[in-house]
Amino acid sequence: MATHVIGVVGEKHAGKSTFSRMLPKMMGMPIPIIRFSDVLFETLEYAGIEATRPALQELAIAMRDELGPDAICRHTYDKVKKVADGPVIVEGIRWWPDHDCLRSFEPNTLVSVTAPVEIRYPRRLTQGEKVGEAEMSFEVYEENERIVATEVNIPAIGKRADYTIVNDSTEEALREKVRTFIYYLETKVN
Repeated sequence: MATHVIGVVGEKHAGKSTFSRMLPKMMGMPIPIIRFSDVLFETLEYAGIEATRPALQELAIAMRDELGPDAICRHTYDKVKKVADGPVIVEGIRWWPDHDCLRSFEPNTLVSVTAPVEIRYPRRLTQGEKVGEAEMSFEVYEENERIVATEVNIPAIGKRADYTIVNDSTEEALREKVRTFIYYLETKVN
């Protein structure tokens, strides 16, 4: 079986990680999850710098400026190539080179996980992935959505998705949407 790469795009706190955790459990199989931001978290940890959203964004921009627009996706591409077979989830597509990286794998499926900002904002309190997000005001949160270098392409890339999940309700509702996606995936692959 060829490696089927499932790419996940979506705004912050839309439910990308929740989707990525649910999918393997609901399919009853282990599926590796590789995040485009892995190299950023690893670099900040190595340097002893807290993984705040601004630190991650600044590092991503610096890597792109110094190493080229596809610097992060080259790292992710190499990690995906090490997966022997079966599906792999590649989470956190946010730039066009990330999109192109996903599309370079055959077969591939791009999933957009999205939710309105009013629903995503309260979720920042329960996720705790990035330092300092719990204290962020709604205005700053919304302003972060317009950061050209790291966030602004997400909606446009989401429009190119093969499948869209609107995660605007309960976890059980999301689970039903993931079940429907699994059916879609099975019919696409077979």
